[in-house]
Amino acid sequence: MCFNLNNEPLLDKRITEFIQNARKKLPKAFFMMYSNGSLFSEKHLEGILPSINRLHIDNYHNDRIFTEPVKKILSFIEKNPEFSEKLEINIVRKDAIRTTRAGLAANRSRVYFLRSPCIYPFSQINIRPDGKVSLCCNDALGKYTLGDLKENTLLEIWEGKRYLDIRNRMLKGRHCLPMCKQCDVFLLFPKILYSLKKFFSLNNT
Repeated sequence: MCFNLNNEPLLDKRITEFIQNARKKLPKAFFMMYSNGSLFSEKHLEGILPSINRLHIDNYHNDRIFTEPVKKILSFIEKNPEFSEKLEINIVRKDAIRTTRAGLAANRSRVYFLRSPCIYPFSQINIRPDGKVSLCCNDALGKYTLGDLKENTLLEIWEGKRYLDIRNRMLKGRHCLPMCKQCDVFLLFPKILYSLKKFFSLNNT
């Protein structure tokens, strides 16, 4: 379970409580959080780190220098080394050209269109703050809605007709989905895809 989508998770003042409550309900689950670290205080770290398995911080700096918020996080870890294995810092250039995020990030002049299927519709479920389910983590604006937790359970949505339709279309190639054909995120695991294809009795013709 990842406690963020396309946002800075600490903007929600309830995030620590959410993580702690989820840990009580799911003691064996693997919890992650992605953040730029800018809003973390010692109180946040004290509340979140005991209940989470991995805290991934993106450190944005063109000179490969730790930002001040990241330095504060590292200082906390230095004083609390029992949490050191939970912290992962990724140094990213501010001007780095990253993925197009399904064409929503206009960060490159040329996009290489991939015809290969994507694993995301088979491997993840993304819940927006309003309880509606998006296509994937790159559907930042919720262009596709595959279900609503106010109306159905997670399992009903995951096995529902909307997801089934998306998976069938994806197996024919990402060009079959208007948003996906502009996406250059490449995560394809053939063995996993094959087993999921059998499980859901999907058609790859």
